[in-house]
Amino acid sequence: MGNIIKIIGISRGEIFSPNHTNNDGMIFQQTVNELSALGATVEIMDEKAFQKTEVKTNILFSMARDPKSINKLIELEKNGALVINSGNAINNCYRANLTKILLDNYISYPKSIIVKTNDVVWEELNVFENYPVWIKRGDVHAIHKEDVVLVYSLGEANNVLSEFHKRGIVEAVIMEHVYGDIIKFYGVRESGYFHWFNLLDTNHSKFNIEKDVNSNNHTFFNINDLRELAESAARLAGVYIYGGDVIVQKDGSLCLIDLNDWPSFAPIRDIASNNIARMIYNQAVKFVKEGTKPFVFQNQLV
Repeated sequence: MGNIIKIIGISRGEIFSPNHTNNDGMIFQQTVNELSALGATVEIMDEKAFQKTEVKTNILFSMARDPKSINKLIELEKNGALVINSGNAINNCYRANLTKILLDNYISYPKSIIVKTNDVVWEELNVFENYPVWIKRGDVHAIHKEDVVLVYSLGEANNVLSEFHKRGIVEAVIMEHVYGDIIKFYGVRESGYFHWFNLLDTNHSKFNIEKDVNSNNHTFFNINDLRELAESAARLAGVYIYGGDVIVQKDGSLCLIDLNDWPSFAPIRDIASNNIARMIYNQAVKFVKEGTKPFVFQNQLV
């Protein structure tokens, strides 16, 4: 009989689960249950406890998004720990970092610029041919509805940036609005699991801002292209448990507009948690036997 795999699981702070606290909590707990069924011993910590605790277990899985938690995960990884999703991968999914990574690697992604919120933008917006454009906080994904705003004029853009600055948000991403059908996807790398659906056919929107500015025409697209686009972005960011959104334009072409580290998987939680747990367990066994772990690109922006 082999050694029991001991793992620490770090849940997500409520502030980082806007309108999804229960969903995030359930996918986390079901993953814990599935890992236990596989024979692992799982110690659960919330983000605040994790930040204060001396961690001795060197295998962790994490839904954390607080910068203090992420920095601690990165330090643990530097000292040899296996972390899924890794701290560097979570950092890479911060919006400004993700934007740079995807554009630098020619992923199909909206025309975007990264700006400081204490600057007045003028000539910068000339890169966009038309309004409206999106202004999105540059660090964590949206935790308030006001973190992602569609603006229709230069004056409105600068007002939003000013409000971001007052709230302590240092950077913002200004992104062109790509019109079309919204496809939401979920994936677990190294498991073969991938799922997608048309967002506006459901009620799974976080803030319900998409339906007024996008179509729901069920435009035909190549499913293999969708999967390749999503998996390519996930590989570049280094996330193993991921989700996001793609726009299907009227000609069937695809444009990635968002990538998240470990979403709630709410519509398909049971099968997703099973695949997540098996992937984590397999990576943990490999780590224990061989001392190897996945490589994650370390973004130098953060």
